[in-house]
Amino acid sequence: LKDQPVNKSNLDWYYVYAQALENSGKFKEAYDIFQSIQAEDYNFKDVPQKIKEVDQLIKKYKEMELVKDNKAERYKIIEKAGEGGMGVVYKAEDTVLKRVVALKILNSALIKDKRSLERFLTEARSTASLSHSNIVTVYDVGQIDGDHFISMEFVEGENFMEIIRRKKVFSIPQILFVAIKLLKALDYSHKKGIIHRDIKPHNIMITRQKEIKIMDFG
Repeated sequence: LKDQPVNKSNLDWYYVYAQALENSGKFKEAYDIFQSIQAEDYNFKDVPQKIKEVDQLIKKYKEMELVKDNKAERYKIIEKAGEGGMGVVYKAEDTVLKRVVALKILNSALIKDKRSLERFLTEARSTASLSHSNIVTVYDVGQIDGDHFISMEFVEGENFMEIIRRKKVFSIPQILFVAIKLLKALDYSHKKGIIHRDIKPHNIMITRQKEIKIMDFG
């Protein structure tokens, strides 16, 4: 595409490029390309819907920029919620946006150099671009006193491994309910170019409202 303007002969390539920009968190650049594609072909693929989605993401990140402040003061720890290989998860209050979040403080050994850190930030932005009822929402990423964190939707419920250990047998309707929700969420993320890489019962939550939530995208 080097130095080529958007035209009818390269719409497919520019569409792929715009998706890549969107998935890496470069929403303004993606928006501009989707707009250029639409100018050439108004109903090309799902571009009208893409423009709406990316516009919403731009607005979301503008809001996040407005409330950026001292992260240590912004998040108030309520209690420890869990611990694993990735780090420690706390139930916390976002004092700016006035909501309860899951605050994951990452194990410092996971981010050893600048390249690893850049990859982590890119993946966090990619996951934050997902908006699906069966995927835990990522709100923010940053540092608190030198520790890297991810702020995400706090899910009241239990993970599927706990349910499997307690309830040994599931009915076919129960299995289908969970499977369909999972597959719809994964189909959505795959279409966004994002692969989970660690689907297992520990990373599947069922809420108190009996909704399925996938968490911990790799």
